This record gives sequence, structure tokens and C-alpha cells, in this order.
Amino acid sequence: MNRLIEAALELHEFLTRHAIPYAMIGGVAVQAWGEPRLTIDLDITVLTPSEDIGPFVQLLLQQFAPRVPDPVGFARRTRVVLIQASKSLSENARSKPRSEAEWRPQQRGVTLNGPRRHSAGASCLTTNKFQTSSNGCNVDISLGVPGYEEEVIRRAVDYEVAPGKTVRLCSAEDLIIHKAVAGRPQDLIDIEGIVYRQGDHLDVEYIRRWLKEFADVLEMPEILGRFERAWSEYG
Repeated sequence: MNRLIEAALELHEFLTRHAIPYAMIGGVAVQAWGEPRLTIDLDITVLTPSEDIGPFVQLLLQQFAPRVPDPVGFARRTRVVLIQASKSLSENARSKPRSEAEWRPQQRGVTLNGPRRHSAGASCLTTNKFQTSSNGCNVDISLGVPGYEEEVIRRAVDYEVAPGKTVRLCSAEDLIIHKAVAGRPQDLIDIEGIVYRQGDHLDVEYIRRWLKEFADVLEMPEILGRFERAWSEYG
């Protein structure tokens, strides 16, 4: 079992044990819904049990190493918790904490308020000298708010990553929505791959409805076009 899958299962077991709803997005979901590609970290959206996110961050830190010096303060400012799998890491094996300035350029766009045809494995490769062979995958946990993110988690599906082992993935439609809002070159390539592989299984009206809403709220009309171009060519 590769390190990314180990990290995904560890987070799934932890969040399930504490009854915290979640959905995995980003590279892991791309492996399931779109064209296989290398991914080196894990992205998760959760719904925290209360508006005070401090206790949730402290709960995470009982098992996972932080990647910034002040994880609680950082989470309150950005609604993102940066941790590293896994619990077996020693103090000397943990990644060197990054400053907020070092992390910000890597954020994946904005925080966002059916059966699949193909699947693929994933891999977590890293050369960080602070990491150990036990795991070392970086995990970005976005703290969701009521609204769209509730819908993402409600629509999440069980995805088998190993025999008898499942995690919760966002739907293919919600992955496209995240990618269209983020809009980086790799996101656009990922949208094409998801559309190509999922085709008529996609709920296109659901995608268009939410992309129109985000386009209006963010005053970014090009958001919908990022999906429509892929749909017209590969759908």
C-alpha cells in the first residue's frame, strides 16, 4: 500500500472515529474520476462540529504533526489546517514547519461556500529530507461552512482504495466545480480528464447551477466557460 493511500485511510479512520463528516478532494479524487497523474498530498473538506475551530485543530494535533508554527491561529485566519501523516512520525522525522507566506502561494483557489467508468491507483512520492519512509504525506484540511460544502459532503461516495478499505470521495461533479473555480492550468487539464472518463454519467445541470452561482458571487464569468469548453470537446 503506497503512502498516499495509507494517509487517506488514517484520516478516514480518525475522522470517522470522531464522527466528523468529510470528503476527499484534489489529487486523490482525480485518480478515481479522471486521468491518472502523480499526486503528492491529500486534500480534505470537513464540517467541524462547532464554530470554534480551536478544539478541532487541537484534536487533530493529538495524532498529526502540524506544518506551520501556529496551526490554530493559521486555521482561524485561513480556515485551513496543515498537518502531516502519520501518527508514527517521530519529532525528528516531521517536516519543517512552513511559514504562512510559504504556504499561501500553494493554496488551491478559493474556499468554496454516479458510477465511474475507470479507476486508477495513486502514489505519494516525496524527497523532503524531514520525512520518513513510514509516510510523510502532507494533508490540507479545509474547514467547510454551511451551504455548498454541506452539499459536497452529502454527495460524497465510498471509494475502495484497498481490499475492504474505503474512504469518502467528493463526487465527480463537485470535483469539476472545485477545479473550475480554482482555474489553474492543471485544474483545466483535470476537468478534461474527468469529463472524458465520466461523460454521460455526469449531472451537468448540477455542475452548471453551482458554477453559475460561483461566477456571479466571485464576479468571474469565465468560471462556467472552463467547464463548457471541456464538455463541448470531451462530453
